[in-house]
Amino acid sequence: MTATRGTHSTRRQRHESASGRLEALRAVLDRFDVHVAEQSAGAIEPADLPALRRVVRALLPLALDDPAFDVTSTVGGVAVRVHHCPERGATALIVPGAPGPQRGPADAEAPEPAGSQVVGELAALLRRRQVRPR
Repeated sequence: MTATRGTHSTRRQRHESASGRLEALRAVLDRFDVHVAEQSAGAIEPADLPALRRVVRALLPLALDDPAFDVTSTVGGVAVRVHHCPERGATALIVPGAPGPQRGPADAEAPEPAGSQVVGELAALLRRRQVRPR
């Protein structure tokens, strides 16, 4: 357990900063959920939705901190772009017309795309708090 010492004002500032980040993350995730719901029926496989949201959730802290952040990742047959927009801050959107790798029965044992593995590893490191956003 780590104890933080500091003035009341310092602790309050840290708390407000963390609360502000969480609110920003929630707002982007809420907008992403609305954006996903607006997609045409059949555009996104229901089984891909949790994975898409995990990718967005893993990349958002990086997009909040880096004004040059722009990553597109593919899950199933759907691409999602997480980037820092100068006007709106961090955003996450389904990329239209960017088909992901089409997997058929012959590809069932093909390895996962490298980008997907990196995102998964990044998410695991963030969860274990071995890596923290600046």
